[in-house]
Amino acid sequence: MNEPAPAARSRLVPGLLLALYALVVLRTAWLCDDAYITYRTVDNWLAGLGLRWNPAERVQAYTHPLWMFAIAAGTGLSGNVYWTALAVSLAGSLGAVGLVAARLARSRWNAAVAVAVLTLSSAFVDYSTSGLENPLTHLLLALFLHRFLCRPLDAANLAGLSVLASLAALNRLDTLLLYAPALAFALLRFRSWRGLAIVAAGFAPLAAWELFSLVYYGFPFPNTAYAKLKLYLPRDEVVLQGVRYLANSLRLDPLTLGTLAAAGGLAFLRGPRAERFVFAGAVLYVAYVVAVGGDFMAGRMLTAPLFAGAVLLARAEPLQRARRAVAALVVLLGIGFASPHPSFLAGIRENVAHGALIGAHGIADERRYYEPFTALSSYAVHGGVPANEWTIEGEQARARGVTLALMSYVGFFGFAAGPGVHVVDQHGLGEPLLARIPPPYRPDWRIGHVWRALPEGYWESLRTGENRIADPGLAAYHEKLALITRGPLWSAERWRAIAGMALGRYEHWIDVSRYRFPPTETLAQARLAEPFAANGGAERAAPVALTEAGADVLLPAPWHARRLELGAGADDAHALVFFRGDRDLAIVKRPPRPGTAAGLATLVVDVPPAASEAGYDRVRVLPYGGDGRYALGHLRVFAPDQSRRLRKRSSASASVAAKKSARGQSSRPTSPRPAPRRTMPRMIRRKCVSGKSSASHCAGRGMPSKGNM
Repeated sequence: MNEPAPAARSRLVPGLLLALYALVVLRTAWLCDDAYITYRTVDNWLAGLGLRWNPAERVQAYTHPLWMFAIAAGTGLSGNVYWTALAVSLAGSLGAVGLVAARLARSRWNAAVAVAVLTLSSAFVDYSTSGLENPLTHLLLALFLHRFLCRPLDAANLAGLSVLASLAALNRLDTLLLYAPALAFALLRFRSWRGLAIVAAGFAPLAAWELFSLVYYGFPFPNTAYAKLKLYLPRDEVVLQGVRYLANSLRLDPLTLGTLAAAGGLAFLRGPRAERFVFAGAVLYVAYVVAVGGDFMAGRMLTAPLFAGAVLLARAEPLQRARRAVAALVVLLGIGFASPHPSFLAGIRENVAHGALIGAHGIADERRYYEPFTALSSYAVHGGVPANEWTIEGEQARARGVTLALMSYVGFFGFAAGPGVHVVDQHGLGEPLLARIPPPYRPDWRIGHVWRALPEGYWESLRTGENRIADPGLAAYHEKLALITRGPLWSAERWRAIAGMALGRYEHWIDVSRYRFPPTETLAQARLAEPFAANGGAERAAPVALTEAGADVLLPAPWHARRLELGAGADDAHALVFFRGDRDLAIVKRPPRPGTAAGLATLVVDVPPAASEAGYDRVRVLPYGGDGRYALGHLRVFAPDQSRRLRKRSSASASVAAKKSARGQSSRPTSPRPAPRRTMPRMIRRKCVSGKSSASHCAGRGMPSKGNM
């Protein structure tokens, strides 16, 4: 019997693992709702309506121009966006992983470890398809790292590296952070103006796109960037959400961040200097992910850093030895199987409750959520058309001749509705005005799904084509924005508006406080000076019922006290916003006490120094969480020297509430209270539809499946 040649033996193990990876990706292939936002733009472009979300205005509702062009080219040839998206995704993913195994790995054992990491990572498997740009991101990163780590850093190679980094930025602009340290390392090898010239020439593709974007759209960045980054949220809340994003990955998919950490350790301990710059790029990108609050798609923003880590493992000298590589494979398999719901076991070990697909902090297992609607494995059910209620509603809107629709989840709906329906996206991704005004602040905001309220008169403005916005400043801002997105491309007036918008000359027309903290119920502090007592001993007969919109407590004069005593639901969470006039000074959140019985309790709240030092004359109490039944018993402002007595009173009040609960009583008011006002689409979706000749109307209805998605 003939034995296989050494070269064949060296390719056997990584080849088998590559085949296993391909099988896993095929079994889990899927498309998400957000991908169809891009596909609607592609559909409009192929129909001759321009690169637009809505044909009436030039708005870039996609973040990935290069990926969009790839999908458009494939769809133009095939005529089917579903199969095109899956085919392009699979080609990009297999090409990237194949490059790691065949070109970047130092040995067959290095290749085996690297491919195993990518196969066992739920994040990487999930976003090897999905319809988003991740596969092309991975492929471009593989090509860049092959040039950077495997070829001499001469002028020709620097030019190639620059072009690849430019294309990666054209695919997704923020991924340039991954390339920056390595590109800087290559550039510093030249120490001359010639190197800068080579890099500048290599970035011509990105420069050309930015020029086109400025001319066509009027802005250098996509509309999605303004919608997702201009949220006016407290910096500490955003960073905390980013940390939670990493914690979610460590809990559900520990292999992703664990691999990156191990790869970085090997690069710094045993690797050449160039590999340390690759790791630095990965760390820089992870830091950026934390800084912007992560994402609502679990693991999506971590696949590119993971891929860089897998490449470093493919280059690691210790893993060239069979014994160490086998030990690493055993550890990887152990971690992979120990994960709660690994994607490589999809269909084998699932048992994930539908309600558990969205975590407490809004981070979702998107693949499992959309699997019944778009997965390749369920093709017999949907036939390549997303089998989702939003698709059905879009088809119905098209059939009825609807011209204007307001939606919170717009991908499937917008694609199915077609270009005849002007779709207003309440998250602002495809809506130029909503993307640029502050969303109403909610303590339980969800990253990537921050809802905007329609300004008064804006719906009528869209319906009639006339500017009917009630706020004069916003109306003037809208005029400039409409001139940029709807006016003649080369008119002098439009270019003056573009310059003014870029220089921030119109930003003062937006009343940030008005839209961030819309008017709500007001209460005089004197009315809440005495605590409510369930035994009837209080001056007031009942506490004040609150909705999710909360209430403003007006103080008689600016206070500088550092602590408040608040009577509120013990099982509810609360956010307190401190104001001086119309200026918000600080926000503090008070989470519910785990295991606390329902009912009113006295809480002691520390006032942030920014508010106590400046002095505050208004406190907005925003309840959230809990059972949705909110009440405010009292709010009193005390001097710092009374804090010890307050804490004792708070503990005693909590103890009383617990005892009453044990006896089957509750200090929560039993009188009927109005239903909470629907101010955010966290548990509902609002839809407004206007026919060609009918008056606009709005209706809210509960989400039958996606919950707070």
